[in-house]
Amino acid sequence: LLTPHSFPPRGPLLGVDFGLRRIGLAVCDPDRIVASALGTHESGPGNEAYFRNLFAQNRFVGLVVGLPLHANGDESD
Repeated sequence: LLTPHSFPPRGPLLGVDFGLRRIGLAVCDPDRIVASALGTHESGPGNEAYFRNLFAQNRFVGLVVGLPLHANGDESD
């Protein structure tokens, strides 16, 4: 398991927020000051090919996966 301290000091990170229907994506700039929405991807068959292609076209140095939480702080599916 990698921690934020395991990432190289610079370079864009891909943020992934998995949902049952959609996967939210965001990317930060190489200095990690600003994150911007990259879009969404429909969950389901073909996810592996989509992410392989996404990584092949970009130079992400790390991946940050969101923990789904309800508004009250309880974990969500």
